[in-house]
Amino acid sequence: MIYKNNLFKHIVLILILVFIFINSLCFTNLTYGDEYEDKVLILYDSYKQYGNKENILNNITKIALSTGMKVDIIKLKAYRGKDLSGYKGIFILCSTKNSFNNSIKNNLYNYNKQIFWFGEDSEINFFKNNSIEYIHHLEFNEDKYREIYNLIYNFFKKEDYYKNKVYFCLDEVTPFNDLNVLIEEINYLKEWGIPFFIQVTPVFENKNLPAMNRFTEVLRYAQSNGGEIVLTMPYLDNLNIKKDILTKKIEEGFLNYIDYWVYPIAFSIPDYWLYREDFKSLLEKSNTLLLSSSNDLKVLEFDSYSIFDYKNIIEKVSFDNEKNRFFNELSNNVAISVSSKLSFDDFKKSVSILKNRDIDFKSTYSINSNIKIENMNIISNQQGIFLNNKNVSQSRFIDNKEYMYSLYGEQNENNNKVNINLRLTNKILEISTFVVVIIFIIIVLISIKIDRRKFFK
Repeated sequence: MIYKNNLFKHIVLILILVFIFINSLCFTNLTYGDEYEDKVLILYDSYKQYGNKENILNNITKIALSTGMKVDIIKLKAYRGKDLSGYKGIFILCSTKNSFNNSIKNNLYNYNKQIFWFGEDSEINFFKNNSIEYIHHLEFNEDKYREIYNLIYNFFKKEDYYKNKVYFCLDEVTPFNDLNVLIEEINYLKEWGIPFFIQVTPVFENKNLPAMNRFTEVLRYAQSNGGEIVLTMPYLDNLNIKKDILTKKIEEGFLNYIDYWVYPIAFSIPDYWLYREDFKSLLEKSNTLLLSSSNDLKVLEFDSYSIFDYKNIIEKVSFDNEKNRFFNELSNNVAISVSSKLSFDDFKKSVSILKNRDIDFKSTYSINSNIKIENMNIISNQQGIFLNNKNVSQSRFIDNKEYMYSLYGEQNENNNKVNINLRLTNKILEISTFVVVIIFIIIVLISIKIDRRKFFK
C-alpha cells in the first residue's frame, strides 16, 4: 500500500510539473507576446499629400522597418484610444490640417519617447514632449530619403550607424541566363574581392532536366566564390492572384534548390508585398528581406496594419552611372544591384566604377539571416551556412560529377536514376526519435513493475 501511495504521488507530481511547464509557455505567449515586444508606431492621415503621386506612407514604413522592430500602422481617423506607452518610437505623417482628435492628442501629450513628425506642423504645439524631430519634407527624392533614413537609423541603431553596411547584389539571375557569362561575372567579383548576393528565381517545374543541373552547378560555383543565394518573389501582374497557389510554388522552389545543395538565405520582394496580408505567413519564414521599390504602388490605405519585426531590411538600389551620384553618401542597409544580363564588358565597367568610388562592400555573412520552410531551416552567419544545424558551407566548388557521386555512390553513378530527396533524411530522423521515445517509455514501465515485485517479495 505504501508503494502504491508513493507511486501515485510521483505520477501526480510529474503531471503537475508538466502542466505548469506547458501552461507557463502558453501564458507567456498570451500575456507578454505583444505588450513587451519591441515595436514602433506609424500614425497617418493620408498615404500621400493631395495632388502628389508619391506614396509617402510607404517611404516612412520602410524607414521604420530599419529599426528592426515590429511596425504598427494606424490611421488617425481609426484611432480608438490605444495606449502608446509600449512603443519605442512614433512616426507621425500629417499631410492635412485638423487630423487629430482629442483622444490622440491627450495620449501623444503624455508620450515621453521619441517622435518623428512628417509634414503639416499646425498641430504640433499641443505637445509637451521635447523629443520631437520635425521633418517638413514630404517629397522624398533619393538624396532626401537617404538623409532622413540615416537620421532615424542613427537614433535607433547608433551602434551600427558607422558600419556602412552596403552590399553588392548580382541581379536577374535565371536558368535562361548565358551561364558562361554568369561565370565570368562571378569570377570578376571574386577578382575584385567583392562578396555578393545572387538573386535567383524559384524553379518549381522541370527540376530534373539537364538545364537545371547546369544552372544549379553555376549557383554552387557562386556559393563557393563569395556569393549567397537570395530567392526573389515575382512581380505580380495580377494582384488578385490566389495566395495558396503562389506560396506553394515558392516553397517548392526553395526546397528544390536545397536538393541541389543551393541554399537561399533571404527573400527579395517588391515593396508592395509588405502590404499583402495574405502573404505575411510566407514572408515571415525569413528574418531578412531585400526590398525593391515599386513605381506602380497604388492606394495604400487601411485603418490598421502590422508588419513583422524583420531582423534585416536591405533596400535594393539599381546601379545607373548617370543617375546614382549619391552612391558616395550611402551608409546602411543598401544593396547596389547590377543586372547579370548586361554584356560582360558593361558589367565590368559598372563594377569598376563602383570600386573606384571606394564603396566598401560588406560580407553578406555578417547579417545573420535565415529561411525556414517545412522542416528545412537554413541559417547564414559569420561561421558559414547551416542546414538544420549542419554546416553546409561550400569552401570549394562542387561540380555536377561530384554532386552526382555524393548522391548515388560510385557503383550507382551511371545506372541508378532514383531521384533522391534530401528532405527524406529529416523524416527518418523524426521517425527514429519517436521510436526511441516509445522504447524508453516501455523500459520505464517495465522497471517500475520489476521494482514493485522486489518491494512485495
